[in-house]
Amino acid sequence: MFNRNEVRLLGRVSNVSIKTGSKGKYAIVTVATNEAYKDKNDEWQQSATFHRVTTFSKSLVEKLEKKVSVGDLIDVEARLQNNSREKDGDTVYYIDIVATRIGIVAYKAEKTEERDAA
Repeated sequence: MFNRNEVRLLGRVSNVSIKTGSKGKYAIVTVATNEAYKDKNDEWQQSATFHRVTTFSKSLVEKLEKKVSVGDLIDVEARLQNNSREKDGDTVYYIDIVATRIGIVAYKAEKTEERDAA
C-alpha cells in the first residue's frame, strides 16, 4: 500500500518570521486561507483560517527573507510532523506543517516593482 504525508496550501501571507536555532536559520510563515459557505439564512459568509508553516530549508528561508512579504499569495507544499514538548509538567502534543516547497503565485500589488528590482 502506498502512503503519503502531503499538505498543500494556497493563501495569503499574514506574517513571516526568520529565527535562529541550534541548527541555523529557520522560518515561520503564517498563511491565511479563506473558505466561503452559506449560513442558515442562505447567505454567503467567509471564514479565514491561519496556518503556521515552518521551514528549515536554507533556500526557502532565503526566499521568505528576501522575496516574500505580507499580502503575497503563495502556494505551499508541506508535510505534517508530530511533535511534543513539556509545558507546566505536562506533555503537550502538536502537529507542525513543515514546508518542502514554497512558490510565489502573486505579489501584493504595490510591492511588485520593488521586488522585481532586487
